[in-house]
Amino acid sequence: MHHALSRLIMEHPSPAAILSFPNPAIPGSFYYLRMTSPIDADADWTNPDFYGNPIVLLMNERTMSMPEFNIMFLRVAPNVVVVGTNSIGADGDVVEVPLPGGDILWYTNLGVFTPEYGQTQRTGLYPDIRVERTIQGITEGRDELIEAAIAHILDNS
Repeated sequence: MHHALSRLIMEHPSPAAILSFPNPAIPGSFYYLRMTSPIDADADWTNPDFYGNPIVLLMNERTMSMPEFNIMFLRVAPNVVVVGTNSIGADGDVVEVPLPGGDILWYTNLGVFTPEYGQTQRTGLYPDIRVERTIQGITEGRDELIEAAIAHILDNS
């Protein structure tokens, strides 16, 4: 999803994430890969007709894995803000290791960092505008995240 959308909402490529991979030749060391959004754009890629109106991405403590990755690659667009609470911090690939007795061990062997080498795993991504649901909002049938998103769009249009 972020491949196609980032091409529509960005004027030029921007750093979006840093991935770390274990180096099998030197145990304990890693390879680092800087990734830009759009992910497949070359350094000279530009889109003068990019969508420049405000865009709001909603995120909460249930946002995990691929949605976190999508947010990282879309939030670097100049007109995007993230509203909500921290994501869960479970991005990265999953490796499956079968164990005796039919058990399975799952783990990630991929580190995911912000473009500034900030931690994302276990801490989650941080919203630009922090909004939490409240008991009052829930009892009134309101969605405070949607309300904050609409307010941001109206204030910045």
